[in-house]
Amino acid sequence: MCGLFSCFYSCFKFAFLICSMPVIESVSFGEVRIGGRTYYSDVIVYWDGQFELKAKLHLLDVQEFADIIKRRVEAVVVGTGIQGSLRLTDGVRALAQQKKIRLFVERSTEAADVFNGLVASGKKVAAFIHTTG
Repeated sequence: MCGLFSCFYSCFKFAFLICSMPVIESVSFGEVRIGGRTYYSDVIVYWDGQFELKAKLHLLDVQEFADIIKRRVEAVVVGTGIQGSLRLTDGVRALAQQKKIRLFVERSTEAADVFNGLVASGKKVAAFIHTTG
């Protein structure tokens, strides 16, 4: 009986973790859908489901990046927009390398897939998703 309970508990715990993971469902021009809700701004989303709405800018600077990595992430995924117009300042890549944080830079639709895959594999990851250009 204990073995059956242990198996049930393990399966329940795994299902709960899968259901509680943040998922970036879609990104289209000017909007991002996370957890069944649509947002009309840029967004930073973390592996634990927390997120921040951000102003739509076309530059990710080192101060913004430093704020993101304060959460002790293993990786940061940057979505550069639908057409790839978001730019990173030189200091962003240098800081990621210095702190040994994996940095993925992709167009936002692909960045959402990278983020979702890393979260599903148990990584502490953040994504900055730019929703325009």
